[in-house]
Amino acid sequence: MRGKIEPPPDVKPYEPFTYDNDTNLMDPFKPRKPDARNSNRSGLNQPNLNRPKEELEDFPLESLKMVGFLSQRGVGHAVIRSAEGKIYRIKAGNYIGLNFGQVVSVTETETKIKEMVQDSVGDWSERESSLLLVE
Repeated sequence: MRGKIEPPPDVKPYEPFTYDNDTNLMDPFKPRKPDARNSNRSGLNQPNLNRPKEELEDFPLESLKMVGFLSQRGVGHAVIRSAEGKIYRIKAGNYIGLNFGQVVSVTETETKIKEMVQDSVGDWSERESSLLLVE
């Protein structure tokens, strides 16, 4: 039997929609910006944006490698190498990476980092990262 194929009754036909400047809808293909009404809100967990930046905050975490560990007066320090080959020494409390990452702990095999990332509405949330010792 040949003829027109009907879609199931619960399937709606496709209707194209054009986003333009005359509508108040957000274009789904453009990045969202925080709501202007909330632009002054600090958000939960906001990092201190006024503190001086440390050297390793100029590098993405992915470009840094933990290449060693040393202990000085009972405090563990990670030896970090940047993509440019420069060596740095960090310990718990230092900042690292582009996302306000603070070193939480340093062991012989790992540097644990707490990063702060901001979502599209301006709220801040914690994200755990780590650098593992490269052998």
